[in-house]
Amino acid sequence: MDEEDLVDRIYEAGALPELWPSLLEQFGRYANGAGGIMFAVGANGLHWDASANLVELCSSYVEKGYIGSDPRTARLMAQDQLGFLVDHDVYTPQEWQDDKIRKEHFAPRGFGWGVATDIRMPSGEMVVVHAERRLEQGPFTREDAVRLDNLRPHLARAAMLSTRIAFERLRGAVAVLDIIGVPAAILDRQGRVMAANELLDQ
Repeated sequence: MDEEDLVDRIYEAGALPELWPSLLEQFGRYANGAGGIMFAVGANGLHWDASANLVELCSSYVEKGYIGSDPRTARLMAQDQLGFLVDHDVYTPQEWQDDKIRKEHFAPRGFGWGVATDIRMPSGEMVVVHAERRLEQGPFTREDAVRLDNLRPHLARAAMLSTRIAFERLRGAVAVLDIIGVPAAILDRQGRVMAANELLDQ
């Protein structure tokens, strides 16, 4: 798949969020990796999608609590760069070898090389788009990251569109509950009202 076709697929996933897993698989292949993962963290908690072959890797990663303690992600965000970074951009070779989560979680499954970017959304959400590569393939290079940089603005727009569509679907559900006489609201993780129907307002 060439870049133009992949950009089209990115916007399709933005409009139809259920297409993100297949888009992430295509993104991973385009990156010459095994697959792709996307995390979104915000007021409504954590949401993630992954290509089919990385679902177990990702779900186990979240269940074990690595999402809040992974130095690879922390270092990516600390760089505050508008582009993709590879492991050797944020780790020395020895730090990569010594990384606890890599040794405990990724390496036993045959993974451990990544390339990722973080995208800060106007809504306050943080989105991380990540491609993972098998250990035997060797590390992603700076050239790989630069090639993916062309996709970043499209990924950012599509992620923002998906977020908006998901919220509008929730608002639609709240409106339907109003029609059938049920007061309802959408709350964020802190319990703040994001939207409410007329019955609840009353």
